[in-house]
Amino acid sequence: MEVQGVPINVFVKGETDQQTKDLGLDAAQSKKMSDVNMNIAIKRSNAEHMTDRVKAQQEMTSINKYRAEQYKTVLTATQYAKWVNTQQGARVSR
Repeated sequence: MEVQGVPINVFVKGETDQQTKDLGLDAAQSKKMSDVNMNIAIKRSNAEHMTDRVKAQQEMTSINKYRAEQYKTVLTATQYAKWVNTQQGARVSR
């Protein structure tokens, strides 16, 4: 299984390692984020293989909502705010 052409385990490790560094996660948070990121990656991989583009876009919207909900349960308020700001900055630079 792949996400954006990258093996899912490599993708999840890269995401989690970057988040751990950028957000200052402790070991317990990093483990929880890895689990959440794996669930998200599986959902993304499935969405990437959908042939109906409208349904795929709806699924990606659902995944983004799920991500925000899950991250709120793992991150502190400060870490979550930093993550949100990072995401908004990434959207602007695209």
